[in-house]
Amino acid sequence: MKYTVDFDILINKMRNNLKTYWLNWVNACRRFPSIGYIALFVSPKAIEWGILGISRLYYTFNGRDITSKVGASEYALQTVPQKWHKIIKESMRLRKDNKNSFYNSIFERRNDALGYMDYIIQEINGLFE
Repeated sequence: MKYTVDFDILINKMRNNLKTYWLNWVNACRRFPSIGYIALFVSPKAIEWGILGISRLYYTFNGRDITSKVGASEYALQTVPQKWHKIIKESMRLRKDNKNSFYNSIFERRNDALGYMDYIIQEINGLFE
């Protein structure tokens, strides 16, 4: 079965989602004490959720297409600066439940996760300026 998507409507709803849910989620991950703040240190699922989820938005905004979280992360590896590749690969590793981390420090991983999500939010917002 073939589905059609009105990308104008989808992009509008996704912009609202970015400005509300995602921005609030990222900001909560910065606020101490909050569940999000702690989760980025100790929860692999929080890292995976944030990085892969926001990568998926980035893919759709840029390509006006829909893909899986892993597909969006593979796209991000081809399009974002090398600086962010480590956190993207870490998130893909977490999704696959591979035990060998790319990070020796949970502090570095958390900082990279927040930095990457900030970068993607700015990139997406830049598409509409």
